[in-house]
Amino acid sequence: MVHDSGFQGSSKLFKHLVKEYQNRPFTMDELLADKKIMKIMVSSAPSADKPGPKSKSSKKIKSNESVEKRSAEKPDQDKCQCRLWKGPKTAGIPVQCSRSKKDDTEFCGFHNTDEKRDKSTYGLITDEPPSHPGHSENSKRRWKFQGPPEEPKKSKTSGKKSMEPSPPVKSAEKSLDEDKNDYKKKEKKEKKDAKAEEAAKAEEAAKAEEAAKAEEAAKAEEAESEDHKSEESDENELEESSPTQSDSDNGSDNDSDSDSDSDSDSDSDSDSDDDSAAIKAALEESDSD
Repeated sequence: MVHDSGFQGSSKLFKHLVKEYQNRPFTMDELLADKKIMKIMVSSAPSADKPGPKSKSSKKIKSNESVEKRSAEKPDQDKCQCRLWKGPKTAGIPVQCSRSKKDDTEFCGFHNTDEKRDKSTYGLITDEPPSHPGHSENSKRRWKFQGPPEEPKKSKTSGKKSMEPSPPVKSAEKSLDEDKNDYKKKEKKEKKDAKAEEAAKAEEAAKAEEAAKAEEAAKAEEAESEDHKSEESDENELEESSPTQSDSDNGSDNDSDSDSDSDSDSDSDSDSDDDSAAIKAALEESDSD
């Protein structure tokens, strides 16, 4: 806020500058030597008897005083019975809600639901203020009457300077040598790891090859055992069928014997027939004589 006297003095000063110094160059010494300018500045300065604008701090002090006075008053039964928070988070002042009750309830129209009361109030004004007024577990709210929070105790050694000597500064050459050694160590380690990895792969390949050979041998042995079993079954079948063949051979021998007997009988019959024919022929010849 600018005082009226100050505004009028500034207006007079600007008009004088435009009128006297607009069309020519001027210096700071000329301005300071100008009596009219000095007169305008003196007249526009605020007087010590006149009160200046009120500062924010004075307003804040008065508001805090009124809040504390309001907090000390007894609960008003005609007002909303909710407790509100006034002041900073670390020094809150509990006060009663200033709104009137509504619809024969204990609360105003704004605090007429449990949800709104849980979010914006701190219990009933007729009860004791909660010792932990925050609406969340991590809240840092504290009432003013609780005092400031306790600060963590500092360790005795935290403020003392360490008496240990600082490590010596490494030279550039020494640092370069250390970098080279580190690089060599790293390279050597990488080679060693690569060899170990190759050896592991070779070992795995050898194991896989041995497993394949063992599997092939097992398959061959299984096939051989199956062939052996089939041969044994064939031999058993042959042994079972051999008595039948011998019986048939015996039968065929008997048949051949009977055939030979019949042949001999037929031969004997033919011989007897020849003999009778010769005898008959001889008798016929004797009769003719």
